[in-house]
Amino acid sequence: MSTPKVSVIIPVYNVEPYIERCARSLFEQTLEEIEYIFVNDCTPDASMRILQNVLEDYAQRKNQIIIINQPYNMGAAKAREDGIKAAQGEYIIHCDSDDWVDKDMYRTMYEKAITEKLDYVLCHSIYYSDGQVHRKVTDPISEDKMEFIADMLYCSTTVSLCNRLVKRKIYNTPEFLFPTNHMMEDKAYAVQIAYYSGRYGYVDGPYYYYYQNPNSVCGNTSETVLIKKINQATANIQIIEKFLHNKGIYNHLKSALKHSQFVVMGFLVPMLKNNNRYRKLWMNTFPQVVRSLWFSKHISLPLKMISFMIVLGIYPIVNSLLPHNKK
Repeated sequence: MSTPKVSVIIPVYNVEPYIERCARSLFEQTLEEIEYIFVNDCTPDASMRILQNVLEDYAQRKNQIIIINQPYNMGAAKAREDGIKAAQGEYIIHCDSDDWVDKDMYRTMYEKAITEKLDYVLCHSIYYSDGQVHRKVTDPISEDKMEFIADMLYCSTTVSLCNRLVKRKIYNTPEFLFPTNHMMEDKAYAVQIAYYSGRYGYVDGPYYYYYQNPNSVCGNTSETVLIKKINQATANIQIIEKFLHNKGIYNHLKSALKHSQFVVMGFLVPMLKNNNRYRKLWMNTFPQVVRSLWFSKHISLPLKMISFMIVLGIYPIVNSLLPHNKK
């Protein structure tokens, strides 16, 4: 195959019930010149065997498949990075292996990019839960680059890599900072993609279908996992902060960055309802946010009240008195 028009990067880990649906939606794309890069992150289940079985039904796609086998489980962020570095397509997009896509998604987005000479194209999405329509995502996409980046940091627009068709040269920018942790790696990518891009646009869609998998890393709320999440997200927010400093735009976006930092701190709130064991960690993760969150118009009053109670150390006491905690 000549240079692919699009490279699709798909990390694979523990998606045995979903990989067939995902793979079929990818192989049935109406865009022919596609490169599929499946990154086997040492999945312990039958996901890769199922993928190979599905591929037997799409003989025309076999020469378009690249499989990268990681030496050990390295996480989705590393899988994405390795996929990006192996990609040869004009444009790159990601797909999570428990999701699926409309058969016209990549053709529609690629044609938009080529026709209008865009560095990247976004599309709208639908979130599904248990096979039922959950909600359509039509986040605002500002035409002003700095405003768009601020919206990402304020969590008011999409940062997903799965609805972003990005010119490969953007990822190959020498100063590009690849995140090495899972949580919020999409935000670390999306901020840099927007900064390094010239023109961008979107297609209405929706074309991408997210499955809200209760067994995914994001859905796990155990104490151990929540601590891991905050550590990973903190590392990726620090990458964004470093990037903003490097490009001289930190002062312009520092308020928006603080909002993302506050979101990271929020991972600890469920564990602070009943005791103060992690109160010091919450206070010290991004201490500058604690001092400034009261003045943010982007943080709701209830969250400000919870934060104030955490600062005072009374959140567990107040929470225990609420009606839902009484028998």
